Amino acid sequence: MIRALFILITLCLVWHDNLEAQPQETAPGTYIIFLKDKKNNTYKLNEPATFLTRRALDRRTRQHIAIDSADLPVSSFYLDSLRRIGVNIYNVSRWLNTVTFKTTDQTLLTKLGTLNFVKTIEKTQPVTLQTDEARETHLAEAYDSSSYGWGYRQIHVHNGEYLHQQGFRGEGMLIAVIDAGFYSYLTLPSFQNMLKEDRIKGVRDFVDRDGEVNKDHTHGMQVLSIIGGEVENSFTGTAPKANFLLLRSEDASGENMVEEDNWATAAEYADSLGADIINTSLGYTVFDNPLQNHHYVDMNGTTARISMAAEIASKKGMIIVVSAGNEGAAPWHYISAPADARNILTIGAVNHSLVRASFSSVGPTADGRIKPDVMAIGQGTYLQSAYNAIASGNGTSFSAPVITGLVACLWQSAPEKSNIEVMNAIRNNSDRFLDPDNNYGYGIPDFKKAMFFLNPAYESKKDILVYPNPFVYSFKIMYKAQSRGDMLIEIFNTSGKKIFVKNYKITPGMAGELKIEDLAYIPRGVVIIRATSGNHVTSVTALKL
Repeated sequence: MIRALFILITLCLVWHDNLEAQPQETAPGTYIIFLKDKKNNTYKLNEPATFLTRRALDRRTRQHIAIDSADLPVSSFYLDSLRRIGVNIYNVSRWLNTVTFKTTDQTLLTKLGTLNFVKTIEKTQPVTLQTDEARETHLAEAYDSSSYGWGYRQIHVHNGEYLHQQGFRGEGMLIAVIDAGFYSYLTLPSFQNMLKEDRIKGVRDFVDRDGEVNKDHTHGMQVLSIIGGEVENSFTGTAPKANFLLLRSEDASGENMVEEDNWATAAEYADSLGADIINTSLGYTVFDNPLQNHHYVDMNGTTARISMAAEIASKKGMIIVVSAGNEGAAPWHYISAPADARNILTIGAVNHSLVRASFSSVGPTADGRIKPDVMAIGQGTYLQSAYNAIASGNGTSFSAPVITGLVACLWQSAPEKSNIEVMNAIRNNSDRFLDPDNNYGYGIPDFKKAMFFLNPAYESKKDILVYPNPFVYSFKIMYKAQSRGDMLIEIFNTSGKKIFVKNYKITPGMAGELKIEDLAYIPRGVVIIRATSGNHVTSVTALKL
């Protein structure tokens, strides 16, 4: 058996009012500069297309999110000034307006303290990697008789297969997985379909910056398989047709607190490329040095920098799905950061009988909010192992991606809804919604009910189904024909302007499929597709990318 990692590292910031309060260092140190402002910036708020992609801007437009100063890159004038005096920049965060660098040069540190655009400098301390008792168990050749294979149970408890049956399998959705590495994803069977279909839209290593993540830790690969893996008749993930960004922020070989800043930078990168969802199965609690430990009082959503970054990511319109942590049976007991952040989904773990796993961290947050938000199978979760086998593993690291994939499919069904509306639909349609607690949160979410909650006009006997949704150049309509032998298809923008119309011949009384093509000219955004057959009119909402 091999060990499956749930990464628990810790952030400790030694605060100093000025540089002179810093201890003298004789070993390499890592520092974070907080800048005072973003003046002398070459970018302008009224020209956001110069620093955000079209997809990122579209996400903000759909959710009525204004571009603000947090979106602006860090001032290039300040960065150039730092480089000129010898700062070797390691990371830059536009959301936190920080620069991370490494040095042992005390003269340089003194010089930095004299710069008028430097607010504070903080030292980060190294910590060691904490692992849980999560295990992978290699399986026999037998598997579930359904087409989902070993993945069936972890999807079925949420009615997730209903979303798939309705044509919502994650098509067009962009999920960023921020993790410790994606070992052998290029060759393992679960990922061959997504590779053939060119659904890996970006890969970046924020630790080594070597341009690849295929040779790093297995943990992110396992998480990715739970969301998007496919092995015919053997295993299916919760969003098997989604697009992905594979982002490494965690160095599992030798932990250093700079990884919180790596995470923030990775989240910003995901935002800039227009990601819809971020999955992060990482958590921060205590340090090797007890003097540097986080305390429960810090789990308030505003103290840990990674929690601050997660909250900003949510404000930018993304859904952040975070593992609760594996400290439920340990002295710490409570959730870790960023699971304490506001306006995110924190996921605890249950076993296949839907009983809370003893290791699953509990709430509340230090300021009294219910956590976790919801639960998914995280004890005995099926996933791709580092070998060719499908295996089972334990940890909230693995319950979080179960929910992440289903969130993608749910949001695909209602693309006009905001991230907050989608998260509320998930909580409101969980089995403990009327009586939440800090062991189970709102309970086991039912994604079929959540879909109806977001789409009240949607019925299981709906006369048309549009897929893929979102679409780019074309889409298909599955229909049940009415009395007349034709169907009028019209497409409207949200202002009510008709931008497409065409009549199609169909066979009365029969079910069938139409392909609506050559739609590249239609502007990006939410559209309404109306199908008229006889006296019967049906409308659905879709998203044009």
